[in-house]
This record gives sequence, C-alpha cells and structure tokens, in this order.
Amino acid sequence: AFCVGGISLCMVASATQVHWLYYIAFSLFGLLLYGTSLMTVETGLVMDTAKQQRMVISLLNTLIDAGTFAFFFLHLIQTSTQASFVLVLGVYLGLAVLSFGGAAVFWKQTIRLMEHDQQEQQHQKEQHLQLQQEQEQACQDYRPDETRINISMEVDSIKDSTEKSTGKPYIETEVVTEELSAQERQAILILNNPSNSNHTKHFSNNNNNSNNNNNNSNHSTNTKSHPIDEASQTPTSFSSDSNKEYLLIRNRTPRKQLSSTQFVLLTIFFVIQLGRNTFVMATAREWLRSLGDDQYQHKYVLLFTALSAVSVVGLPIFVWIITDSRLGYHGAFQCINVLGIIHGVIQLSTDNLNVQVIGFCVFSFYRCFLFSTCFSFLPVFLSGATVGRGAGILNFAASFFSLSNLGLVYLGIEVYDNDFFVPNLILTCAMIPCIGIAWWMGRCIQQEQKALLL
Repeated sequence: AFCVGGISLCMVASATQVHWLYYIAFSLFGLLLYGTSLMTVETGLVMDTAKQQRMVISLLNTLIDAGTFAFFFLHLIQTSTQASFVLVLGVYLGLAVLSFGGAAVFWKQTIRLMEHDQQEQQHQKEQHLQLQQEQEQACQDYRPDETRINISMEVDSIKDSTEKSTGKPYIETEVVTEELSAQERQAILILNNPSNSNHTKHFSNNNNNSNNNNNNSNHSTNTKSHPIDEASQTPTSFSSDSNKEYLLIRNRTPRKQLSSTQFVLLTIFFVIQLGRNTFVMATAREWLRSLGDDQYQHKYVLLFTALSAVSVVGLPIFVWIITDSRLGYHGAFQCINVLGIIHGVIQLSTDNLNVQVIGFCVFSFYRCFLFSTCFSFLPVFLSGATVGRGAGILNFAASFFSLSNLGLVYLGIEVYDNDFFVPNLILTCAMIPCIGIAWWMGRCIQQEQKALLL
C-alpha cells in the first residue's frame, strides 16, 4: 500500500504540477522502507536453521541496497524512449503491483502453514505431557517396599576390582535381594535417580535402556558418600567474576531482551551508521555538483547510483566473515567501521571525481555490510518472538536520529555555500566511537558464547 500510494501520488504530482504531493509520496516511501526492513527479518525467520536465516536476511538486505539501481534503469528507459515521467512511473507501478501481490500470496500461504505447525507442536506437547504423567503414575504404582532393597552391600573384593577396571572410585549402590518384575526394577531405577529430569523418557521395558539407567542410578544413589553438585549440572547457568548467574538474552523476558546491553549497543551503532548512510545518499547530487559534476551532464551521479549494485559482490565476503572465519559478527561490525572510514577519507581528501568512483564502490560495500550485519545479528541473541520488535526499534530509532541530517544539510548548503567538507568530516569522525561500540559488542558476544558452552 505504501509503495502503490507513493508512486501514484508522484504520478499525480507530476501530471498536475502540485508539488506538495511529493512530500506525502516521499513519506510513504519512507514507511515502505521501514516495513521492508521488518519483512526481510520475518522472511529469514521462516527458514529452518540459523545459518539459513542469516543467509536469507543478508541476501534480502543486499538486494534492497542494490535496488537503488532501479533509478538508473528507469532513467535509461526515459532517455532512450523519450517517454514522459508519468508513463515511466506507470510502468513501474505495474511492476510493483505484481511484485507485492505475489509477496502477499506467499505470506498468506506461509502464515497458514506456520499456524498448522504450531497446532501440531501443541498437540505433540500435550501428548508428551500425558505420557509423562502416565509414566510417573506407573512409577508410584510399582514402587516396591523399602524392605525389599538392601543398601548394606560392602564387598571389598568387588569394590577393588571395580576401581581397577574403571579407573574411577567405586560408588556404593542399592541391590535388590529379591526377584522383582521388570516394571518394578525400572521403577526402582527411576526413583533412585530423582535428579535426572528426563527419566520419564527412558521408562520402558527395554533391557538395554534399563541397563543404561541402572548405570546412571549407581552414580547418584549413595548421596551421603558422594553428594551431587547441582550447580555443575545446570547447562544454562554461567557465573561471572562477581559470581552472578548469567542468563542468555533470548531466555529473558521481551522487555529485558530489548533493554539488554547487547541490543542497546547495537541500536546506538546502527543509529550512527544509518545516519551517515542517509546523509550520503540524500546529498550525493549536491555534493557531486560542488565537485563539478554538472560539467559532465551528471554522469557521476548516475555512476554513484549504478555502482550501488556492486554490493551484491560483497555478500559472499560477509557470509565468509560471520560463518567460516574466526572474526564472526564482531569482525563484521569492525569491517563496517573500516569501510565507513575509508569512504570518508576519500570524500575528504580529494576533489577528483574519478577518484570518488572508488569511494562509490567502497560505500556500496559499506551499505551491504551495514544492513546485512545488523539485521541478521538480531536472531542470534533475541528470541524469535522478539526479533520483529527489535528490528522495528532499530528502524524507528535510526529514522528519528536521521532528522539531525537536516542540520548538517543546512550547514553544508547555507553556512558553507554548498561545501560539504565539514558535514562529511563530522560524520567520518562519528566512526571513531563506533569502533569502541563494536568492541564492546564483541565482549557481549563472547559472554553469550561462554554461557552456551556450559
């Protein structure tokens, strides 16, 4: 709706020369970009594995970045056919209807399948719960008398031979002195190992499973001689230097996830980087004009737009960094900083338009890494139900902060008479604190990984 409404208003504004309609159209396009960013994340979450999710989110964000090439394509059609602006937009509107119509059908089918899967999972969960209750009841029904269990076994020869053969200290165990049924023996094994939360899954008449459970129970029966360290058996617990237990971010409540240090740092990082990205995109024409692009019939503005498609080449590099190299997401965040600083240095160091073409390519890679890294990183530490809200907060915060670009534009055009050196210098210097933010996020990533290994 935002896309169709925006294009339609542009057509009306062009045909009627009512220019204020462009402001409404551009606002709709801004909402379109906001919604598109959210949908790239939701589309990625449809995939089964975490790697597939990251790949899809990164690919879609790269294609959005390369989508600015559409401007160059439409400009080429208009100049080669001498078609009116309204006619070109009409063709583009038809393509948009087909594209978004197909996406709507896809999501309708996807939501239907997801709801069906949720119902199946709920049904399986209820069946598992019922089976667990039946097994617990069976344990109580077949609980033998305590008089039938002899816990006073002290045979030194067996103890010595066991310690020599296994290399581990012998643990006294309970021995049944009378003949018991298979179900009674299984009930004894389960009752003697209450610390095993998954004992009901192994409650069966299978002799092999019974023997395995018997070995486990032998290690936990005599708690007086061998107390169990419960803290060491908690896989999700992690104690820092302050002995405070660390809980994975995805296991926290949604509010605590979105207020975690990791997410707050990511938001600050994205806000600064997207503000710079928006300023460069919005002022490219005026900035290049100040360098003399008008003498070349705006050739370098078209090159700047066309080279945005180069970002597709950077996608394999990004995937290699986050999956196959040791750098991971921390390295990807630092690559964003490096690319942003390189592009800023090129902008500030020379007025040569041919050299600026190199900066166009660097800026394209910068945009690819920025969107792919930030949005594909969300499912890494946020729960699936919180990822969408996290992406929305990122976009909202960045959009709100981008309003500060109005002041930088005024500074370059009005104060410095179409000289953008000072605004570009300010935004390039803003990359320096982002290096520290990326390092801090790397520390948070390591903390999450340590908790996952326990």
